[in-house]
Amino acid sequence: MSIRIRQSKELERRIEEKKKEKVTGKKRGRPRKNKIEEEIKNPPFKPFDETGEIPEGYIPGLLKEGSSVTDKEALEKEQERKKAQRLYELSKEREPFVQTGKEYNVMFEKLTQAELHYLMQIIHYVPYGEKPIKKDGQLLTIGDIYAIWGVHRETGRKYINKYIKLGIAEKEKSTTSKRDEYLIIKKEFWFKGNKDFKGYNSKVMEAKMEEVIESIKIQTAEYMITAQEEENKLAEEQRREPREVKKIFPLSLLGVLLGHIHFQTFFLVHNPTDVAIQEGETVHEVMASEYKSYQREGHLEFMSKIDIWRKITGKKVKDLETEQSQKLDLYFDMLKKAGALLSIEGMENRLIMHPELAFVTPHVKETDWYKAVATMFNFTKSKKNKKKNTKKQG
Repeated sequence: MSIRIRQSKELERRIEEKKKEKVTGKKRGRPRKNKIEEEIKNPPFKPFDETGEIPEGYIPGLLKEGSSVTDKEALEKEQERKKAQRLYELSKEREPFVQTGKEYNVMFEKLTQAELHYLMQIIHYVPYGEKPIKKDGQLLTIGDIYAIWGVHRETGRKYINKYIKLGIAEKEKSTTSKRDEYLIIKKEFWFKGNKDFKGYNSKVMEAKMEEVIESIKIQTAEYMITAQEEENKLAEEQRREPREVKKIFPLSLLGVLLGHIHFQTFFLVHNPTDVAIQEGETVHEVMASEYKSYQREGHLEFMSKIDIWRKITGKKVKDLETEQSQKLDLYFDMLKKAGALLSIEGMENRLIMHPELAFVTPHVKETDWYKAVATMFNFTKSKKNKKKNTKKQG
């Protein structure tokens, strides 16, 4: 059979099929699977953690509206879709946050007050993944970081080298400039995105953290000026040369406390991951009960001033000296004025982290206790404390 004859017969066959399609409304050939069935088998979305970043390629939606699902497997997938959709919607409403890494509590105890203080000043610049830190979408060079810290290059280099030595950070060279280098914070210390380890960790809200940092910078500058003026005046009275007032590092306290936020209550404790509120109980009931440590499993172990000082300094001191106690009080006062902490004072003092600054699990935000704590912070925020920190610290 010639090629021309074969082509003619093929053309006649196609014409005949077209006529049948017009009559029956059906196309010939292998029938396709229902689109819904295909979506059930291969969901067009990737599930993601509610505390992490939405992965690229995520498309909300699995089944068409109004479709009935009877198959067990399909029903499970439909439930997964609804959960993913709910988390997706929540993630759009939630402000961005940075998380403490798996080794955070171990690593920060190896830092001095100054090293942790300056590191805390760039926590809100950590981007998704282990990538160079950015500010407003722009890469920050090592020199830019020194400027943010307000330190000389030699001093800043010492801090950077310490972070690298401990595995907290690493440097990356610029591909466009021979001189520029960037800083990458390792995920074991801080990260932004999906959590790849089990257990609780703290989430730090970027916007609120920036407010706290700016407040601390202003308070610190005011303190240094006032304290130096007092020292100059005292030196003149005593007819001696004035001494340079020692620097203070209040953000180091906040860095320590981030690792001690109780996941149910926002109290700052030794045992932040222990269950203190059993099923069926409320925080109010637990706080109102006069339980003792030996009577209750998972009781809250509140931190004392000396416990906190040991963690800030890394020194196992037996007692706090007057100068040390005054400095710690100054740090607490500054953080409270910055809106980071709230102190409940009585026979014993209890500290609470601002739930809009840092939290452990988002589920707590749905409780009455969260609302009560947030209200207390908002109430105290409206009262302006005009008293300044002027007393010198050693």
